[in-house]
Amino acid sequence: MMKILMFNHGSGFGGAERFIFELSNELEQKGHKVAFCFSDSKNSIFKGKKTYFINKSGILPELLELRRIINDFKPDIIHTHNINPFIRGSIIGIIKEIPVIHTQHGYQKLSFTAGVISNILALYASGFVFVSNDMMKNSRMLFKENQMRINNGIKTEFSEKKKNKTFRIGAIARLEKVKDIMTLIGAFDILGKNKINAELVIIGDGGERRNLESYADSLGLKSVFFKGFMDNSRKHVSSFDLFVSSSLSEGISISILEAMSCKVPVIATSVGGTPEIIKNNFSGFLIPAKNPEILAEKIEFVIKNRHSKFIKEMAENARKKVIDYFSIKRAANQYEALYKEVFRL
Repeated sequence: MMKILMFNHGSGFGGAERFIFELSNELEQKGHKVAFCFSDSKNSIFKGKKTYFINKSGILPELLELRRIINDFKPDIIHTHNINPFIRGSIIGIIKEIPVIHTQHGYQKLSFTAGVISNILALYASGFVFVSNDMMKNSRMLFKENQMRINNGIKTEFSEKKKNKTFRIGAIARLEKVKDIMTLIGAFDILGKNKINAELVIIGDGGERRNLESYADSLGLKSVFFKGFMDNSRKHVSSFDLFVSSSLSEGISISILEAMSCKVPVIATSVGGTPEIIKNNFSGFLIPAKNPEILAEKIEFVIKNRHSKFIKEMAENARKKVIDYFSIKRAANQYEALYKEVFRL
């Protein structure tokens, strides 16, 4: 039995947070104790878990608070997620002589100072994990000896999708510019002009929500529904007839994996690690980013051919890909093996 402290900035409904939550469940089932440390308590999905929040600002007060948390929980391993927690967790790990495993879930722009500090601290990390080959290839981390890839994973249980009266296009994302929901709304507007009957359901929240709502209103779109944050994203994904990711940057999208696992056809921008999940025209459709015309054309194709053998086989191929390579059990086994290797050093 090992005690693992998961340290991430947010505790909300993003893909990284949902992965951390499911990973911890698997590790607990294996007999390990897991606690969580966050610096943002908004919309937390970790209620009922042993959770610490750092309510300080400034690196020194944060480090002192993190040291207090470490002294209380006494972890065998600190597992950080994304760069800011990595910097703080690594400093405390060095001071307290606790091994640090790091997982980088997305692409982050770092200042020169943060980049230098991260590279120095990476020398002391027991494992530096990337969730995609693209991310590892384009990383600015100079020291490659302890770098590796472990796929993100999801629960793969399958439930039959309920039929909708109106074809439902869905998206689940943080409503920030990097997710480019504006392009999706623009594509939906083109569909309306082409007399295609459908509805667009957008799950998620963020700084761009008001702008996106205003844009949809300015186009006179009555069938665009903003649902905000919602629990159990997988349940909502399974209600979609089509899932769309219009992101400008992506590591390995948990929402895309959930849609594929639920046999919901996926159209996604060919960015970041997404081509490592989707093989174009085999397990989904890949399109260029920021192109509402091509997106609308592909959505129309799926709507018109949704009952075809081609679309059904594509959905089956997508689910098989997730089961074979992106299950949460597979990810948990790989992380547990890494923890044990580090713990025995």
